[in-house]
Amino acid sequence: MIIFKAKDFREEWFEDLPDLPQNLLFGKSPNGWTDRKISLRWLEVNFGAGSITADKAGVRYRILIFDGHNSHVNISFLEYCINNKVIPICLPPHTSHRLQPLNVSVFSTYKHAYRTELQERFESHDRGVGKHNFYQIISKVRPIALTPENIRSGFWYAGIIPSNGTIILDHLRNEQNAKDERISHNNTTISPTRKLSDLEISEVFNIHTPQKPHQLTNQANTILQDMPPSSPSNWHHHHLTKRIIHCAEQEMVDNSMKQQRIESLEKELHDLRNKKKQSRKIIPDHGASFLSRDEIVEFFEQQEAEKSRKRKRDIEGWRKKQDILMAKINNQTNKRKKVCELEER
Repeated sequence: MIIFKAKDFREEWFEDLPDLPQNLLFGKSPNGWTDRKISLRWLEVNFGAGSITADKAGVRYRILIFDGHNSHVNISFLEYCINNKVIPICLPPHTSHRLQPLNVSVFSTYKHAYRTELQERFESHDRGVGKHNFYQIISKVRPIALTPENIRSGFWYAGIIPSNGTIILDHLRNEQNAKDERISHNNTTISPTRKLSDLEISEVFNIHTPQKPHQLTNQANTILQDMPPSSPSNWHHHHLTKRIIHCAEQEMVDNSMKQQRIESLEKELHDLRNKKKQSRKIIPDHGASFLSRDEIVEFFEQQEAEKSRKRKRDIEGWRKKQDILMAKINNQTNKRKKVCELEER
């Protein structure tokens, strides 16, 4: 399911879409998040009678693992699960980043493929992501990320299949050790008053690349303290180093300004597209918060049929006008013939 932040479904979001899966749903909500109605409809489509999972399971029970969002943990949702042989399992609070298979394995590949696709579009000057092209993008990304290997890895690393709680504890211990190392590394800072020659070798290796101008200034001062401009040779090194530092600082400032400009242009582009979309046709949803593949296909078939009828009416109207015009021409021609005959007499 894809959920849009919107009040209505608009025609242009679904134009020129690739082949849609049979069970695909599009939803809409004021904030772009799921709600109880949307979640229940998703459950009906994917776990109800006639669904792929129901046909595959037969008389056996199925397991559905989800987080504690209120769209899942409510009477209607849970009753539907029980009545359709679905065992609902809710993850403990604040654990989905470790226990949810998608978070553990799939999403990292998904994000990388998504960024790659956006980069390729940017390089081909097809810039911007909106509701009109979002499905086209993710339809290319999903097959890369949602592979059987990635999905199985997610369940394995989450300790679900096969059941293995110790793997989570091992991950926690390893992450804590890595966190302690990062804290130790980040605490290694350079005092602006210390010389480079005064630093231990371990301190030099732990110096991180400066990301902000003040970090660059601190490291630059440390280097410059070892080369006071008291001799001609030191003066040359001192002067050249200051030029390099100045260039790096200027580059940091320029990059920051460019990033702000990019964000400003992206916002302008987004606002411009929103203005253009306001005049587009709205797809009737009959009060529902979702559209199915069949409803989308039916809408465009009706639109095409209406266009065909309009073309037919236009052709018929044009023919009638042509017949009327030809009748007038024939009438004028006959009148002229009669006038000519009278003149000849």
